[in-house]
Amino acid sequence: MKKEEAFSLLSAAYNLSNKIAGEVKECSNCIGCSCETVESGERVTLLPYEAEYIECKLKEKEKQDFIPLINLMTEVEICPFLKDYKCSIHDIRPIDCRSYPIVPKYNGIDLSLVVSKVCPYWMKITKNEKFINLVEKIWAMLLPLLDKTWWEEYASQNQDPFNKLTQSNK
Repeated sequence: MKKEEAFSLLSAAYNLSNKIAGEVKECSNCIGCSCETVESGERVTLLPYEAEYIECKLKEKEKQDFIPLINLMTEVEICPFLKDYKCSIHDIRPIDCRSYPIVPKYNGIDLSLVVSKVCPYWMKITKNEKFINLVEKIWAMLLPLLDKTWWEEYASQNQDPFNKLTQSNK
């Protein structure tokens, strides 16, 4: 997939996922939770072209000083964008953060959603059907962007216990 096509897909997914923030209030109560550290067994995984997409958005917002931190998200214990327990790039945070604690699994045929039990609110969030439906739609939309290598990397970086939510043929 070409960069322009990927950016268009990411833009559509980001726009759709902006609706998620209004659906999940629990995250605003979550300060210093284990989901924000590598010790939780989870790590942010960027989509193909997502680092470049976030970089472009940071430049538009004149936040160039944040650009070197983008790739650190996937490597450090605490996200470098977490300042005073708040995400400093919340409006352009990665899809992985936007859909958390709902985590996609894909076996090449079926997309399924699982919930990370690292999140202290996972039981409450899984009852929010509107949130679950938006997340499922976003990940289904992104499937053309994600190849087998990406899914393998994603699976290797997200090792915590999961509960299965849905399965759909997308």
